[in-house]
Amino acid sequence: MKKIIFMMILNLAVSWAMESAGEHPMHKIAVMDVRSTTIESGKTQMLTEILRTELFRIHKFKIMERGVIQQVLEEQKIVLSAASDDKNIVKIGKLLAVDRLCICHTEFFDSSLTLNVRIIDVQTLVVDYAENVFVKQETEILNAIREMVKKIDMYYSVQYEMNSGNSENKEELQARKWKILGADEQQTAELMKFSADADDYLGLRQYDISFSVAEFLEIIKNGWSAEILKGFFSEGIPYSKARRALSLGITTLKQYIESFQRYRLTFDDYLDAYQNSILDPVVYKKYKNGYTKDRFIAGLGIAADNIPLGNAAYKVFILNIGWEHFLTDFQRGQTKRSTETGLFAMINKSFAPVPYIQANWYIGKYPYYFKTSGGLLLELLVGGHVAAYVRPGIEIKEHFEWTLFYAIGNAPVKKYSNSVSANTGKYLFSYWAFMLNAKF
Repeated sequence: MKKIIFMMILNLAVSWAMESAGEHPMHKIAVMDVRSTTIESGKTQMLTEILRTELFRIHKFKIMERGVIQQVLEEQKIVLSAASDDKNIVKIGKLLAVDRLCICHTEFFDSSLTLNVRIIDVQTLVVDYAENVFVKQETEILNAIREMVKKIDMYYSVQYEMNSGNSENKEELQARKWKILGADEQQTAELMKFSADADDYLGLRQYDISFSVAEFLEIIKNGWSAEILKGFFSEGIPYSKARRALSLGITTLKQYIESFQRYRLTFDDYLDAYQNSILDPVVYKKYKNGYTKDRFIAGLGIAADNIPLGNAAYKVFILNIGWEHFLTDFQRGQTKRSTETGLFAMINKSFAPVPYIQANWYIGKYPYYFKTSGGLLLELLVGGHVAAYVRPGIEIKEHFEWTLFYAIGNAPVKKYSNSVSANTGKYLFSYWAFMLNAKF
């Protein structure tokens, strides 16, 4: 214990000597363990060590090792996890012979992770520095700590310059702030031209740590409100999307939250709807469906070589699964085109999978379209069946279609049907099919 007290006194003496010599004073600080009720202790301990390391790297503090803190508190029978309680701050500060305590809490609230840091002057019990950062994912918290320490570095650097009577004026100090925050020479000059305050930038950055100096400068140049942008950030909307919203004249999220979000539409959907003057989410969903490029198809039908079916020597049930891809951008115009591929499964007493590929042409007006298709059947595994076909029909509300199918090719083998013998030996064989499909 005597050795620990001696080292503390020696550190204080060194700090006093540095300050007397005009060098930047290094505060003796004890970083308490990060506390959380929603994150496991192993992760919070790692966050504590990262915070200590980042604070050490800015050369503004003398960091007391966790082992020393723990030993002193254990000798005084104070639990380390409870050391950040306000009532213990003065007592702990005196025991550790430090002039600052760093206390950090992190918790999940709804879909956000909040990180709170306070640096407290032990002598006055005044909060020397406080900051909140909000991140959407736990993996972002490491970057959040680094960004927070960068702001701490800036704060103590500028505070020292102001308190030391340095000849730098306020503009020079503001320029130094911007450089600490990562602005290059040109950006710093432009920010100073607009009298931009670094604290305003930091106020926005606490909601989105990816928000850059260049993006803040863009806001100033466009005359956009920082308070409005803060509203976007607090809802988890990144600057790239907020920029588009502001350029469209959107300054509030009320309509998006109260209407579009309720229909599980994204903010991108809302921006697209606003740009196309569609303010009703129900109308927009119908509009959006018109741009669907791909649809899964499933259906069934019956094929026969003669009509009526009672006169048919060849008849089978058909299952159809396929995938349709539209070549036109908007699927609710007067015409549209698509390609389709999939599988016909011919079922009687046996099963025969027949792959197909076809091209489709539509004409009409939503919700009804006449459809004309042409394609090829090619089956080589079960016994061999190659045929070309045409397939006219009608599509209803984009989700249902009825088609008449006429194919001509080589005769299906007996495996397809027990009644095909009448057609066996023909070079060309034709049959009809009636299909009902659903599209998803």
